Amino acid sequence: MKKGAMFGLDARIALAIFGALSVISGAALYSAIKDARLVSIISELNEYGKAYDQFLLDTGEEPGMTPFHMHAKELVESTKAGWKGPYIDYLSSPNDIVVKVTNPLLGGEISLIYEKLAYKDWNSDNNWNIERCGGTTGESCYIWVRYEFSDEYLDFAKQLDLKIDGVEGRNTGNFRYIYFTTPKLVSIFYKYSVSMIQ
Repeated sequence: MKKGAMFGLDARIALAIFGALSVISGAALYSAIKDARLVSIISELNEYGKAYDQFLLDTGEEPGMTPFHMHAKELVESTKAGWKGPYIDYLSSPNDIVVKVTNPLLGGEISLIYEKLAYKDWNSDNNWNIERCGGTTGESCYIWVRYEFSDEYLDFAKQLDLKIDGVEGRNTGNFRYIYFTTPKLVSIFYKYSVSMIQ
């Protein structure tokens, strides 16, 4: 009797240990999956930056500007001499500045917009006073990749901010974002590089 009781107790202890380990390993797995997704998005943003680089190398020019936004459409169709695109996968290009990318990691159709802006601390409201290159700051111009998606991913934008800048601050650093209530969108800005043409 005593031996059987001890066996039952041992089994319960073992089950409790295995249960605790499964919870710990499950949490670790979830954390690893979340981090891998963040890294994938950052990699994707860099790939769009490289598309700009390749366009510039092939044509010797940047895409056109209107007035803050680069003509992202030129990355997928252009008649410029030396153009060897398309440089990114796309679904459509409804106007000069927007390209809807294929298989976006955040779901849905995501508009990709290139921005050539002077680096500055932007205002904290939803209509940032973004300064154009050659403005009053006197600082270098940067290429920003702008990515828009459904507001259901607002928390993910905050996680990206922490991953890239180390702190959450939606209007400062190399990663910034705006939350629009009408329509319900999140617009993220990723500072890719200093513009080669100032």
